[in-house]
Amino acid sequence: MCSDGAGGCSLTTRGPDWGGVMPPNESFLAKAPKELALEPDLPIIDTHLHLWQLFPGQPYLWREHAADVEVSGRNVTHRRATD
Repeated sequence: MCSDGAGGCSLTTRGPDWGGVMPPNESFLAKAPKELALEPDLPIIDTHLHLWQLFPGQPYLWREHAADVEVSGRNVTHRRATD
Protein backbone atom coordinates (compact mmCIF):
# COMPACT_ATOMS: atom_id res chain seq x y z
CA MET A 1 0.00 0.00 0.00
CA CYS A 2 1.27 3.46 -0.82
CA SER A 3 1.82 5.99 1.89
CA ASP A 4 -0.20 8.75 0.19
CA GLY A 5 -3.51 6.94 0.93
CA ALA A 6 -5.00 8.06 -2.39
CA GLY A 7 -4.25 4.89 -4.34
CA GLY A 8 -1.51 6.47 -6.45
CA CYS A 9 2.14 6.79 -5.59
CA SER A 10 5.01 8.74 -6.93
CA LEU A 11 8.45 7.16 -6.84
CA THR A 12 9.38 9.33 -3.88
CA THR A 13 6.49 8.06 -1.72
CA ARG A 14 6.96 4.36 -2.34
CA GLY A 15 8.54 2.49 0.52
CA PRO A 16 9.73 -1.02 1.26
CA ASP A 17 6.35 -2.45 0.27
CA TRP A 18 7.22 -1.68 -3.36
CA GLY A 19 9.57 -4.59 -4.00
CA GLY A 20 12.00 -3.50 -1.28
CA VAL A 21 13.57 -0.93 -3.61
CA MET A 22 14.95 2.09 -1.79
CA PRO A 23 17.32 4.84 -2.91
CA PRO A 24 20.97 4.08 -2.11
CA ASN A 25 22.22 5.21 1.30
CA GLU A 26 25.59 6.69 0.29
CA SER A 27 26.83 7.18 3.87
CA PHE A 28 26.16 3.51 4.64
CA LEU A 29 27.80 2.34 1.41
CA ALA A 30 30.89 4.45 2.14
CA LYS A 31 31.49 2.41 5.32
CA ALA A 32 31.96 -0.86 3.43
CA PRO A 33 35.56 -2.08 3.15
CA LYS A 34 36.99 -2.11 -0.36
CA GLU A 35 37.03 -5.59 -1.87
CA LEU A 36 40.16 -6.35 -3.85
CA ALA A 37 39.93 -8.34 -7.07
CA LEU A 38 41.51 -11.76 -6.56
CA GLU A 39 42.51 -12.04 -10.22
CA PRO A 40 42.32 -8.52 -11.69
CA ASP A 41 43.51 -9.60 -15.16
CA LEU A 42 40.95 -12.40 -15.50
CA PRO A 43 38.26 -11.21 -17.94
CA ILE A 44 34.73 -11.19 -16.56
CA ILE A 45 32.08 -11.28 -19.25
CA ASP A 46 29.04 -9.43 -17.94
CA THR A 47 26.18 -10.68 -20.11
CA HIS A 48 23.39 -9.42 -17.88
CA LEU A 49 23.13 -6.15 -16.03
CA HIS A 50 20.34 -3.95 -14.76
CA LEU A 51 20.12 -0.26 -15.62
CA TRP A 52 17.34 1.79 -14.11
CA GLN A 53 16.05 5.26 -13.38
CA LEU A 54 13.74 4.66 -10.42
CA PHE A 55 14.48 7.65 -8.21
CA PRO A 56 14.68 11.28 -9.30
CA GLY A 57 18.32 12.36 -9.44
CA GLN A 58 19.64 8.83 -8.79
CA PRO A 59 19.78 6.93 -12.07
CA TYR A 60 21.85 3.79 -12.55
CA LEU A 61 22.43 3.88 -16.27
CA TRP A 62 25.43 3.03 -18.44
CA ARG A 63 27.55 5.93 -17.09
CA GLU A 64 27.06 4.88 -13.45
CA HIS A 65 27.69 1.23 -14.28
CA ALA A 66 30.90 2.13 -16.13
CA ALA A 67 32.07 4.18 -13.12
CA ASP A 68 31.46 1.20 -10.80
CA VAL A 69 33.41 -1.11 -13.11
CA GLU A 70 36.26 1.43 -13.34
CA VAL A 71 36.82 1.54 -9.56
CA SER A 72 36.23 -2.19 -9.02
CA GLY A 73 39.70 -3.26 -10.14
CA ARG A 74 38.13 -6.01 -12.22
CA ASN A 75 38.49 -6.67 -15.95
CA VAL A 76 34.81 -6.55 -16.93
CA THR A 77 33.76 -6.72 -20.55
CA HIS A 78 30.31 -6.75 -22.12
CA ARG A 79 31.38 -8.55 -25.27
CA ARG A 80 30.90 -12.18 -26.08
CA ALA A 81 34.00 -14.33 -25.71
CA THR A 82 33.96 -15.05 -29.47
CA ASP A 83 34.12 -11.34 -30.49
